[in-house]
Amino acid sequence: MPDQPLPDSDDRLVERLLARIHRKPLRPVEEARGLRTLMTSRGWTGERLAMELRIPQSRVSRSLSLLRLPSDVQDQLDRSEMPPSTADEITKVADPEDQV
Repeated sequence: MPDQPLPDSDDRLVERLLARIHRKPLRPVEEARGLRTLMTSRGWTGERLAMELRIPQSRVSRSLSLLRLPSDVQDQLDRSEMPPSTADEITKVADPEDQV
């Protein structure tokens, strides 16, 4: 799917994400939401997003997987009550009821 011209707001989102990812880390779920927004608005794959943001594709995959977690687990992660590595392991649990 070819890139289509996007509103300035999408370009600003790319710039903000790039600056924050490479300078001051975002909260994990905040980063995941930003990545998902970019993928959706631009029609990009995870691989293309990683290339455009100059981050490893595995980081994109792990980040996006956090969005499948129950909201209370996402909140714990963003409040630093749970390390990202633990949240990543929880995403591998198939049954959402077992993720809590």
